[in-house]
Amino acid sequence: PSFSNIQATPNPAGTGAVTVAFRSSRELQGNPSVNVTPGAEKGATQQMAAQFVSKSGNDYTYRFDVQGSQQSGRSDITIRGADATGCAGGGLAGSFCIDTAAPTTTIKCNGGSCGQAFADSVSVLFSATDASGSCGAGVKEILSSVDGGAEAAIAGAEGGIAVSGHGTHTVTYRARDNLGNMETLKSASININTIPTQGKMDVKIQMEKTM
Repeated sequence: PSFSNIQATPNPAGTGAVTVAFRSSRELQGNPSVNVTPGAEKGATQQMAAQFVSKSGNDYTYRFDVQGSQQSGRSDITIRGADATGCAGGGLAGSFCIDTAAPTTTIKCNGGSCGQAFADSVSVLFSATDASGSCGAGVKEILSSVDGGAEAAIAGAEGGIAVSGHGTHTVTYRARDNLGNMETLKSASININTIPTQGKMDVKIQMEKTM
């Protein structure tokens, strides 16, 4: 027998149940074995059994539970079974994407490092990448906060905010993908010094004259 019409739902899949549906070309002896290899794209080889759910004619439905610890990326589906005469067949039948990894966000201030000193308001740009690459669900939003304020959401994988005011400001940020995988909170310190250097020198000179 051969197996066709392979469908995994949802795809890509996060933590939780995935339904695997397919059709056999022949009537089978018993139920076929269905195994999933999470992270096959990245060299993983361990197969994990999917559980039989239902059968209608030669159409089968199985269930596979994705765990948060399983490797993200393309995951292979292997199906094997034997027909009424005992002839066995099957093998690699299809694949689907697992995305259990959180996005990764980078930050730039005025187009460069946030570690330098700034003399005026700063344009802060966030850029997030789905860690699962082509198998990822995509970045849903970037969440950011300034100086402990409420988090504000920026839709999509890129966007920015403005930070102003004399002093050192703390910006926290993290991204979430379309499956709910959330990045660990990151932070950056931004130092803004709005007192002109000439003004500092004038104050020092004036102080020296009055002494």
